[in-house]
Amino acid sequence: KLIPYVEKEYNNFNIKNDSNNVELKTNEGDEIKLDNISFLKDLKNGMFLFMDKASSKMGVMDYRRKIIIPPYFQSIDVINNKYIKVQYQDKYGLFSTSGNLIIEAVFDNIFVGKSDYAVITYKNKEGIFDLANEKMLLLPVFKSVKINDDGFALISKEGNFKTSSGYKNEKFAYFSLENNKFITDFIFDAGYSFSGNLARICIDDKYGFIDKNGILKILPIYIYALDFNGNLALVKDENNEVYYIYSSNGGRVNVY
Repeated sequence: KLIPYVEKEYNNFNIKNDSNNVELKTNEGDEIKLDNISFLKDLKNGMFLFMDKASSKMGVMDYRRKIIIPPYFQSIDVINNKYIKVQYQDKYGLFSTSGNLIIEAVFDNIFVGKSDYAVITYKNKEGIFDLANEKMLLLPVFKSVKINDDGFALISKEGNFKTSSGYKNEKFAYFSLENNKFITDFIFDAGYSFSGNLARICIDDKYGFIDKNGILKILPIYIYALDFNGNLALVKDENNEVYYIYSSNGGRVNVY
């Protein structure tokens, strides 16, 4: 096991009531007296954050005083009422609210947004963890990871990439979370979330659009572009002419 504190089964705590002397006892006989516990916060979902006064470490118990997470952590945060982020020394891990360990506390940071995917950080590199299926999708070897609400992640990696204007040290690619695969290579100078079925991309300071299969649907020929709003997007060409373009075929419509 990667976490040194995981040596006993801590999810099977029994409650012993003896007049006013209430104890939490494991099946192996370990006891935590309530006199030694400070209740820090009602987590509003039937759980309570508490601190072991002897160690000044935090844990989580439910309203029945069953230990969900033992008090071994410097900090604890509940995320989306589904996950519990813990700090062990200078590393972070993740539990479910039922106390199941999902991610070992070996990462420098863990970020969970609205989806069931986490961005994990290790030695200044980022990757993706699938929380619902409890598996790693991408190892933390990339410069940056941004998980969008459209089912895709925008990934960047470092390198020495030649462009028409010189060299760049970072390129972007799109990764499908559902299909667990890259839909593009690392060829973009910048990328944005999908708006409808198209996402705005930038190559050599020119903007175009790709679809959800990673196919370039509108060539990067515009010096300025906004995301599609419905079937239309505002763009500007090299002559500073402003147009609306159609998402279906890239056809132009004059603004004025």
